[in-house]
Amino acid sequence: MSNQLHAVNSGGFRVEQLPSQAAAVSAVRNQGVAAAYLQTSPSHSVLYIAKAASSIRASYLQGVFTQFAVNAGTPPPQLVDVVPLLPGDSGNAVFFFVFPMLMVGIITVLVLLQRAQTWPIERRVLAVAGMGAVGAAAAYITVVSLNALPSNPALLFYAFFLSQVFGQLLLGVAPILKQYFLPVAMTFSLVVGVPSAGGTVPPDLLPVGLRYLSDVLPLAQGVRVTRSVAYFHGADLLPPTMILVAWAVVALVALVYSWYRGRPSHDTGSAGGTSTDHSRVSPSTLQTETPQPDGTPRTPKLGLS
Repeated sequence: MSNQLHAVNSGGFRVEQLPSQAAAVSAVRNQGVAAAYLQTSPSHSVLYIAKAASSIRASYLQGVFTQFAVNAGTPPPQLVDVVPLLPGDSGNAVFFFVFPMLMVGIITVLVLLQRAQTWPIERRVLAVAGMGAVGAAAAYITVVSLNALPSNPALLFYAFFLSQVFGQLLLGVAPILKQYFLPVAMTFSLVVGVPSAGGTVPPDLLPVGLRYLSDVLPLAQGVRVTRSVAYFHGADLLPPTMILVAWAVVALVALVYSWYRGRPSHDTGSAGGTSTDHSRVSPSTLQTETPQPDGTPRTPKLGLS
């Protein structure tokens, strides 16, 4: 069987021997392997898959093993789905639950940059958090009511957390990138983030470059976390969660740096220790008039704005 698989795609399959049928089923159920093939007799075989992990990959593997059976003149393997999708999930519910969290962050930050330029960074952070909460609640209620994902409050928490990772990160880097913010944000979020997310096509079927991006980009981690919580009882949940936490730390650092840069500058006076905030002083605030004809200087006028 290993030679047949390598003939289909050299190096594209990793084959391992498991000690028992129970171990094979458990490995599929916990996302340890993509599928398990069991030859019970010369004329009968069973293929264990988990469509909840990836319906596209399950269909691909079913086609591969069916072709093997046709070539050998035997019946196709019996297909056993150990982790089936919910009735309302066609295979893309996880991605379309996570993707709106990305868009909520992007749209909120863009609106704040256009319509709330005078708001301090603290107020913008609260706005992103508020819109993230609304978006997460709306997405969760939608998928649960459509029976596309199970009713699990952890999904709501992770949806909100993911919206904050995206939104606060973009909010923090916007003052740093300035005029380059929009192209960088769109490239990071959509151009490379969506294809590498693994929501529709699993990472092991992606090209090598996108596969590496899938290991680190936040959207892909959100897909992994959501799928694990929804269908696999938290199996393999820690690595993507830690990567999301790392992105949250990056977002926090960017926010602190942007807040520090946006603070008004102060010049300390030498007499009396007073200071003047030049960020709020107009060019016409201080006026010094020319001397009078007799040479006596006029008293300077100090205009306060």
